[in-house]
Amino acid sequence: MTSNSKKALLLLEGFDENKHFGHSVKCFSEFLENNGYETTILETSIYELYDPLIGDDGEAEYSSLPSYLYHKGKVECPDNVRPQDMYSLIYLIFDFEPRYHKYDESKIVKLQEYFDDETRNGRLYLNYPMVESIFDFVRTDKGVEIRKSFPLCDCNSEPYKEHIRKDSVFRNPNNGHLYHYLPDDCFAFAALKSKERYEEIVGCKASEWTVCDSKRLLEEEIEATKSGFVYPLSAFPFLELDYNPEAALANWSALAISFNSSTEQ
Repeated sequence: MTSNSKKALLLLEGFDENKHFGHSVKCFSEFLENNGYETTILETSIYELYDPLIGDDGEAEYSSLPSYLYHKGKVECPDNVRPQDMYSLIYLIFDFEPRYHKYDESKIVKLQEYFDDETRNGRLYLNYPMVESIFDFVRTDKGVEIRKSFPLCDCNSEPYKEHIRKDSVFRNPNNGHLYHYLPDDCFAFAALKSKERYEEIVGCKASEWTVCDSKRLLEEEIEATKSGFVYPLSAFPFLELDYNPEAALANWSALAISFNSSTEQ
């Protein structure tokens, strides 16, 4: 038997519902729930998935991510339902983190290729260099823009977080403190800018959105690391954008109108 067609799985690393990562995940979870999905959120490490699902010798131990999670005791499988049939949508949200001690270019490329379809084996989205990139916006002569690049040598967790705390333009106008999470209008503005920046990085046209080419984006980011930097870019806008681009763009465009104009000055 197959599963309920309205069940979704979100898999990520370092989830904390009290931080902006958790807020962004919960926002997407609520978005799915508003579209009729029952959503499960789980934690794991991206590299922990490599051996059981891919393996260096090409002999994977498990045939699907849900099967692996079930046999590890992380999810329960209803009676008369195969583990691989439990979810109709699977999303994985992790950080690129090229200075992470377990970072492995070849493995992350294979993981990106494996997790290429949210309706089958799952779809992998990466934050570049890490989740805080949703805040990595600076003032330029063109207004508020995503930072074009960030030094690879400072892409460790704490240096990048300190950079965000110091330089991000997304601050509460009442006290000047960095937002704990982005208000809707700020996120909408960031999402529209993220789409523009993605198009610049991969060199695609803005005329019509189909789906984020995550493999191509990863290739460009890996190439950038060879020159000593990364292109900051958050994964979160692309989750909703890929799910329903027309609705996402319409919603963001309406919300971004109320984006605090003082932030752009």
